[in-house]
Amino acid sequence: MSLLEADDFYSDWYGWLTNQLGHTFLGLFLYVTICLLHYAVVGEYPYRAESWFIIVYGYLFFEFALQRGDKFWDSIEDGLFVSYGAGILAMTFEEVEAGKPTFLGDNLEFIGASLVVFIIYLSVGCIIRIRRSKNLS
Repeated sequence: MSLLEADDFYSDWYGWLTNQLGHTFLGLFLYVTICLLHYAVVGEYPYRAESWFIIVYGYLFFEFALQRGDKFWDSIEDGLFVSYGAGILAMTFEEVEAGKPTFLGDNLEFIGASLVVFIIYLSVGCIIRIRRSKNLS
């Protein structure tokens, strides 16, 4: 398997879990990278929503335009986890003052609710794949 081949890990719970965690961390990494690059060039952090849209739509373009395979739902699900990784930072932190490198966690309630949804989604995905693996054996 290559990184450019779609794989939904149909009956592999561990592969699916690590794949989705990897997509989540990719979203986190891309968001931080865009913010730091924008700050280095412009002198202030970018608008949160614009950064999120660039990451999500850029990743979905990559998934549908460049990736091989016909697993439509896998691409949507991978995009959802990239979106979550970037979105948790975009929705939680904001710049304190334009031109200064400080930021503030202004929506901490969002983190708790998001983590609950995230953990439930990951748990259900793992349970589905564990059941599938038992049906295949």
